[in-house]
Amino acid sequence: MNANEAFKVLGMEKKFPISEEQLSKAYRAKAKEVHPDITGKDEEMKKVNEAHEWLKNNLAKVNKANTPNEANTKNESGNNLNILDIAADDFVKRYEMAFTREMKRKTIYDFLNTVDKIKLFRNVK
Repeated sequence: MNANEAFKVLGMEKKFPISEEQLSKAYRAKAKEVHPDITGKDEEMKKVNEAHEWLKNNLAKVNKANTPNEANTKNESGNNLNILDIAADDFVKRYEMAFTREMKRKTIYDFLNTVDKIKLFRNVK
């Protein structure tokens, strides 16, 4: 079971953050609708119980994942702007460049070629 399935089974709207009270109210309302004494079907009640237990156990994680914070906000154009992701991507790129063959290794010959170019440039009048 995942959050989307649990919300669908309980008939809840995804308005975050969700309180335990809201979860309990949705569970009670749905349980009244699908109770085996009323409908005669055990399977639906089992699904409702499973969805309630899953959301109850994972409520903090679901709320945290779906509630925006300062580091994960939308900019004026509506795109997600996550400064931490940008910094992490830049760090990873620089790390990969430093420890792979993408970054050209400087040798003494590269240095001498540069010195020769400078000498040639200075001699041209």
